[in-house]
Amino acid sequence: MVKRLLILLFILSSTNLFGQIKIAPVEFYWVKRVDSALNIIKTYDISVYDTLTKYCTNIGFWNGRYSSIDGINEILITKNDVTSGPLNNLAAVIVHESKHLQYVNNNILLPIEKEEIECFLYEKHFLLKIPNVENWLIQNADKEIKRFQGN
Repeated sequence: MVKRLLILLFILSSTNLFGQIKIAPVEFYWVKRVDSALNIIKTYDISVYDTLTKYCTNIGFWNGRYSSIDGINEILITKNDVTSGPLNNLAAVIVHESKHLQYVNNNILLPIEKEEIECFLYEKHFLLKIPNVENWLIQNADKEIKRFQGN
């Protein structure tokens, strides 16, 4: 009983640790990983973190193939993105999706290819600020940029 109360207390308190961002209390491990990813963002790029908190009020989860946004203020993270891979990848996903939210909130309409290129460039710029970041994350951003450029 005490263990359940402590878990519930953590989930409820963690949803407000980072500004106004509320994390859907789906799974203790998921909330903890998102909290850790948000801390990475705040630690290594306060400007990106400020943009994130300006446009994102909720982080939820879904079973889609890719992480995405919902409406004008929510990031939806796939089960795969939240449960597997390094925390730096999860942080990159959140940063990438926050750029989409920035565009939506500012009524910036771009062809999807151009928007994805901009979001992957934003993600890559963030990743380069993390000491000893996994090289494959930067390579993946480069690969996606080339894919959306048609190369």
